[in-house]
Amino acid sequence: IRDFALTKAQFNRYQEDYPSMVTNIETAAPLVKGKKEKKARLYFILGQVYQLQGIDSMAYINYKKAIKNNPPYELSFYSKLYLAQVTSLNNASDKKKTERYFKKLLRDKKNLDYKDKIYYEMALFEFKQKKYPTAISYLEKSVYSNKGNKFQKGTSYLKLGEIYYTNMKNYEVSKLYYDSTVAIWDKGDKQYKEIAERQKILEEFVKNLVMVRREDSLQRLAKMDTATLSKFIDKVIKDEEEAKIKKAKLEEAKKKAAAQQAANTGPQIINNNTNPVDPSNWYFYNATAVARGVTDFKTKWGIRKLEDNWRRSVKDAPIVDYNTTNPQDTANTTQAVDTAATSKTKKPAVNKAIYYQDIPFTEEQLALSNKKIQEGLYNVGRIYNLKLNEPADAIRTFEDLLRRFPNYENAAEVLYFLHLINKEQKNTERAEYYKRKLIAEYPKSVYAKMLQNPNYLKESKEENRLVASLYKQAFDLYDHNDYIASDSMLVNIMKVHPDNDITDRIKLLRIIITGRTKNALVYKTQLQDFINDKDNEFSPTLPKAKSLLATSDKYLEALSQKGDSIKTSDVRYNTNTSKPHYFIGIFENKKARKEVVLKQFVDYNKKYNPEMSLIVETAKISDTTFAIVVKTFEAMYPSKKYRETITTPGTTIKPFESAMQTTFYITEGNYKLFYKDKNVNT
Repeated sequence: IRDFALTKAQFNRYQEDYPSMVTNIETAAPLVKGKKEKKARLYFILGQVYQLQGIDSMAYINYKKAIKNNPPYELSFYSKLYLAQVTSLNNASDKKKTERYFKKLLRDKKNLDYKDKIYYEMALFEFKQKKYPTAISYLEKSVYSNKGNKFQKGTSYLKLGEIYYTNMKNYEVSKLYYDSTVAIWDKGDKQYKEIAERQKILEEFVKNLVMVRREDSLQRLAKMDTATLSKFIDKVIKDEEEAKIKKAKLEEAKKKAAAQQAANTGPQIINNNTNPVDPSNWYFYNATAVARGVTDFKTKWGIRKLEDNWRRSVKDAPIVDYNTTNPQDTANTTQAVDTAATSKTKKPAVNKAIYYQDIPFTEEQLALSNKKIQEGLYNVGRIYNLKLNEPADAIRTFEDLLRRFPNYENAAEVLYFLHLINKEQKNTERAEYYKRKLIAEYPKSVYAKMLQNPNYLKESKEENRLVASLYKQAFDLYDHNDYIASDSMLVNIMKVHPDNDITDRIKLLRIIITGRTKNALVYKTQLQDFINDKDNEFSPTLPKAKSLLATSDKYLEALSQKGDSIKTSDVRYNTNTSKPHYFIGIFENKKARKEVVLKQFVDYNKKYNPEMSLIVETAKISDTTFAIVVKTFEAMYPSKKYRETITTPGTTIKPFESAMQTTFYITEGNYKLFYKDKNVNT
């Protein structure tokens, strides 16, 4: 019965069926005869299994039974150690008793090789009482005391990572400990995958967090005046030098400590003035100790001649008798001493320019820096929300992103996240606020449509299947050279089903049809617009479009080499009302100064269109005219409305209107074509 029960317990262990395992061991334990060690081991295992299930009271009883059966030292040690883990903390005397027991274990010389384990258990004892800083301190001592036990070292690193992750919310420090854990943890262990996954999450999180902080710091530096910035960089350089010196001293201290420890393990001199010194243990009879002493002396003092005042690091200048010495020799000697002293103290010059290179001084650098901050905040918010399960931090991060960058390109998605998180947190008022804001500001976004229509995704899936079928029919028409019918069908698809998943493929096929039916320059321009369109940034059709553009360039180059060319005046502009538009105003140089009109438009936009963030530029059209270019309007209608306001007399005060020759609005792509020939009448 005993052996059968133990066999079943082993089987239960493999299946991780711990309740059945307990039942079988409890059946077998009383039947064990003979050596008490076997019975002690069974009770120890029972204690572990009960502790694993969180039943501390039963674990305590079984660890006690293991100790009463007089086990070998190692088993007794671990039984007492684990007993501390399951001791009730309700009684202050029990706490003190456990603390005294830990200290006793540390003092016992037999436990020198177990110090890392003792400190680890002390950390768990403090952790149980929610004394996290003390627990961290003991875990650090556990790592420091470790003498090659990789499992215990990894376990201590893991617990440090968990405390900083779960209890301290310090993800940067937690990431470092998870890095250390993954480096030494057994990859075959079933827990490794979970540990490695969390380490990757923290690595991604910290990378983005550090990027945001770095760019914020660099932008603050960019706002400093020259003198203040220079002083700040000088301080950074000084701090770095001091850190290097401190690190070097620390390394030297470690070497000396290691040397001292090695010396302590060698023969010892015993002389208490009552017993004679054993000549065989005398220092100078021990060749190893003498060699170590010579090394230590050289480390501290360097190579010194046997002479008076050998301790002085800098000798006094030699006394010279000018009555007997050549003055030139004296000068050479003095110069040599000065040069030697200078060479010892002179430090290599630091290139301060390196510290300026990443600071965003220009508008382009600042835009790039802001782009990094936006990306970093977005990723930090997503990780807080989806991977770290920290909704409050996710909300704070996303709100900070929208506050700092209201025109952020993924603002619709961020608003959607804010709505969902607040809804999950039962904050109905804020959830509704973000829902209204999303629908009002981004009505065409998929997120707004999902909120307005709960069945949107299902319906859009069905619609996309229909669009895919219609696209196939249009492609078949193209494949049979029926370009007009194919293009007509593609236009109809976009009109009836504007929100589909293959808009990029439809647009590219229409451009390819243009290449078959229209001017080669129009075809090239459309390809360029398609490639530059942010909506197609991640489109799988992008490589194909780039390949077609390269072929188009080769074709036009071949025409040029033959002496043929396509006139830009032959190019027909494409009308696309949904594309970004510019407003163009043409002025005569005689009637207006370019700088004055430019300022008038800037002031006008600030006063009447502050929310649109319009940019005003000038462009030379001819020797007698110039253009004012106002950009960028999100589509044709806003640019049309702007033009009507500008050209309608009496609607607003427009000091520049008398000088305007003509005005029009134009797509971003068509403006490039217009600027090539500058034909206002096209």
